[in-house]
Amino acid sequence: MKTKIKKWLILMSLLGAVFVLSGCFYTEQEMVISPEGKASVSVTFWFDKYVGDEGKMAVQGLLFAFPELQTNYAMTPSTKEGKVGYTFLPLQLTDVNQSRYISFTQREDGSYSFVAEIPQSIEEKSEQNKKVLVVRVSLPAEIEMANSLNYEDRTVEWELRENDFTRDIVLKAFTKPPIYE
Repeated sequence: MKTKIKKWLILMSLLGAVFVLSGCFYTEQEMVISPEGKASVSVTFWFDKYVGDEGKMAVQGLLFAFPELQTNYAMTPSTKEGKVGYTFLPLQLTDVNQSRYISFTQREDGSYSFVAEIPQSIEEKSEQNKKVLVVRVSLPAEIEMANSLNYEDRTVEWELRENDFTRDIVLKAFTKPPIYE
């Protein structure tokens, strides 16, 4: 499983390196995590419509460079708000605790803890500071606290910008303990 998660990170990095500097690209990652730590993890690459052909070529290049994308993932194109997107959804669940970047645990009180650590990847801040990555995580119980202002019920969302990557990033969310009657 670590290999699959590493490949996702490589995949995102390759595509991101091509478009981040131009500001016409960002990535959305969505994880829906079960109580056992198994997750459906989808990744969508969003391109401004005016770079649609370059986006198509980049996605085609990824499909060629990583043949397992054709057999282990379903790809769906979509559009929204002037953007063209390509979503990759794995055909099987992933154990999120196999990632060296993610820790998902059930605590003694029955609540859950989600922590993701994203290492620093750039040195200098950008004047543009455009959106680069949106991470959306759904946990098995209602979220009590997160280091994001954008959470409701079981889902939390972080919107990361270029300048966030000039330091280590830690995403945290904790659920409420179950109520026993």
